Amino acid sequence: MIAGSWRSRVELWMLAKRSLMRKMQILSFTIVLLAAGTTHAQTKMALGLALGGSYNTHTGSVLEKTASGVGLVGGGQIDLSFTKSLGLLTTIYVYDNRLGKSTYALTEGGIDYSLDASVTVAYAGVEPLLKFTFPDIRFYIVAGPNIGFKVEGQSVVNATITTPGYSFSNGYASQTTKSDLADVNTRFELSLGGGYVFAIDKQSRLTTQVSVAYGLNTIQKSVDWHISSIKLIAGLEFDVFQ
Repeated sequence: MIAGSWRSRVELWMLAKRSLMRKMQILSFTIVLLAAGTTHAQTKMALGLALGGSYNTHTGSVLEKTASGVGLVGGGQIDLSFTKSLGLLTTIYVYDNRLGKSTYALTEGGIDYSLDASVTVAYAGVEPLLKFTFPDIRFYIVAGPNIGFKVEGQSVVNATITTPGYSFSNGYASQTTKSDLADVNTRFELSLGGGYVFAIDKQSRLTTQVSVAYGLNTIQKSVDWHISSIKLIAGLEFDVFQ
């Protein structure tokens, strides 16, 4: 009885293994075909660096007040051209900071407070955007998703008592509280924008791009807090295949 059960388990394992191998072979074959088709259709590939900033707006019921701020953006780019007008511009962000600041008043227990709050949520991520280049090859528009993974998350609140005669336990009328952000979600955004190209020579160029990013999900789990951004980046790219 035990031997029969053991043989049945081995047979099921072998069937599952063969099924997995077939699926892997089909997937590998599909990837090869897609790569071959992309290589055949591709007319040019360029690599470059991108650096810039973003103006960010933080909204949601969890916030006392709408917050805004300017963050730093930096990474690399892969610019693939499949035809003269159609391509894929992929930015790989090493650091994408979505800083937000706000100031608001609070009254608690008959004591008035002024609070300066700031939050830093920084990501590393990838932004593969479909790129359409106009016939003059200087202007282009882009659209697509942005996916980011948290590398930094912290909130800082500087509270000042504005009611005379009161102080915090530290003996001063102001104190600063810092805390790390927990349960930060993977970021999903939709981006839409456009750019302008400045040719340096036949193999290199400068690019400037402005885009709007709309956050599709909340920043933290089970928390009503979203970030939308306007991003301005400048890039320097060089042709490596054409």
